[in-house]
Order: sequence, then C-alpha cells, then structure tokens
Amino acid sequence: MYYSSSARWNAVIILVLAILLVIGIIYGAEALNNSMPYVPKEFTTTRAQAAQTSDAIVSLADTSITNLNDISTAYNAGDYNKALDIAIQEINSNNQERDNASILSTQLGTMANDLYQIRPESAEQIGVQAIGKEYQIIENLVDYSDLIYKLLDQLKVGYISQTGGATSTASLNAELNKIVDQLNSDAQSVNSLNKQYLSLMNQFDSLTK
Repeated sequence: MYYSSSARWNAVIILVLAILLVIGIIYGAEALNNSMPYVPKEFTTTRAQAAQTSDAIVSLADTSITNLNDISTAYNAGDYNKALDIAIQEINSNNQERDNASILSTQLGTMANDLYQIRPESAEQIGVQAIGKEYQIIENLVDYSDLIYKLLDQLKVGYISQTGGATSTASLNAELNKIVDQLNSDAQSVNSLNKQYLSLMNQFDSLTK
C-alpha cells in the first residue's frame, strides 16, 4: 500500500508524540512518587528503640542530679562516709549509662544510614539535626564518665585528709564542688538535648505524614 510523504510524516509525528506522552507519564509518576512522604520501616523501628534507650538515659541523669546534690551536701557537712557511699552508687549508675550510650550510638548509626531514603528532603534534614542532638548526649555522657571517677578520687583524698587531721581542706573542697557543678551541668544538658531532639522529631513527623 502506498503512503504519501505527508501521511508518513504525520505518522512519525504521532509516534513521537506518543513516545513523549509515555515518557511524560513515567516521569510524572516518578516525580509524584518522589514527592510523597516516605520513611523506611527500619528507621521507624530503630527510632522507637532509640527512644526507649534515651528515656533510660534521661531517667538516670535525673537520678544523678539528685545524687550529686546529696554528695555535695554530705561532704560539705563533714559526712564523708555518706558522700563516698553515694559516689560509689553513682559509679554503678554511670556504668549503666555507658552501656546505654553504646546501645544508643549503634541505634543512631542505623537511623543515620537510612536518612537518604527519607522524603521529603526537608524531613531528611530535620532528621540529621535530630540525630546530631542525640550524639551530643553521648558526648556529654563520655565527659560525665570521666568526671565521676575524678569526683570519687577527690572524695577519697578529702576523706584521708580529714581523718588524718588536716587543718584545712578549703582548696580541696573548692575543687570537689567545682567537679560537682560540672557534673550537674552535664546531667542537665542531657535533659535539654533530649528535649531538643523530641522537638525536632515532632517537626519530622509533621513533614512525613
């Protein structure tokens, strides 16, 4: 059958338009899919686990604030045995905090690895900031761990000085109170950073609904 050049040209145009239409549909579907909120299941699961770990850390931090104040009160009142006893309890609590910090670090690493899959991009960026806050909590716990052992050493020195009949321990007392203040600050920072994390994750949820 014979087709005129005009007919062939029209057929080519129709074919090209059909191809462009198919490409447009595919591109539009992908663009729509990419614009839809998406959070990987593993991220959501690990986030829930990290929340439990963070709650445990915050709870221990709250207890630490009370213990530190009791240590300071007992020591400054001359009750060195009580101050040492509470400090030893705090060492045990600190060991648990370190275990929790290690677990949280692993959980945050899993969440961070899944961030690139999250849509929209603005939610991904919020997720980065939120995870950063939790990593700061871990850094605080590392500092706290070092200081609590320093506190125990200072208490031991103070106890020996007092029982040995030292006439003045003013400089020692000042150093001990300085350490307690720093430990209190670190413990309170854990609470503050966790609140910032929760606030950011609320923003994350609003963007991924």
